[in-house]
Amino acid sequence: MNKTFNHFLLPVDGWMLSAEVLEKIIIFARETKARITVLHLLRDQDMFAVQAEGQVGASERLPENRPQDAEANLKIIATEVMLAGVQCETTYVMDHRLHDVIHHTAAERNCDLILVVPHGQGGIPCFLTGGKSEEDKEEGLALHKIPFVVV
Repeated sequence: MNKTFNHFLLPVDGWMLSAEVLEKIIIFARETKARITVLHLLRDQDMFAVQAEGQVGASERLPENRPQDAEANLKIIATEVMLAGVQCETTYVMDHRLHDVIHHTAAERNCDLILVVPHGQGGIPCFLTGGKSEEDKEEGLALHKIPFVVV
């Protein structure tokens, strides 16, 4: 059975998507005639880490994580996607349980494929496993009712 995907969820968290990765996503969406919802994740622990006093280098390690930064990041991505002729909508959510936010948004927006772009900072891999504890991992893996692709 061949499954056609019509609506992708692309979670981002403030780290800039490379032009190469975004281009691949756009080509995939255009070829499958899918639309894209870009979800910017604003995470509480990131905000506290960036704002915490005495955290040397925290501001260099973590992106700005405010609603206005999310809106600016989403506008940049959405403009690129729409200029390529792919339908795109955007949203942002603040939550610290990434896998919950991603799956809730995908279900709420009727997305049928989640595109995961790892960046080596620890956030998105938690989505794949659900967290650090064994209980979190079991819960996270059980949430994978919507297929995902690592881009």
